[in-house]
Amino acid sequence: MKIEKNIPIGPRQHPSKYGLLVAKMKTGDSVLCKDTKETNLVRASISNLCKGYKPISRKQKGKTTRVWKVKEDE
Repeated sequence: MKIEKNIPIGPRQHPSKYGLLVAKMKTGDSVLCKDTKETNLVRASISNLCKGYKPISRKQKGKTTRVWKVKEDE
């Protein structure tokens, strides 16, 4: 293997399904997550990919959780 310098990092080629989902969400939109793993993936996608937004989640009946995409100043 050879070390190379000054090679630019290209864009992601295959965004996750959660990344695509949160990119389509508008302020105040929510999704119902079926389990903790899905909740964590949606929350992380909002936190990492949507600048100026944060996730807010609330447990629902059963094992589901609803996650909203809201502005950071709210």
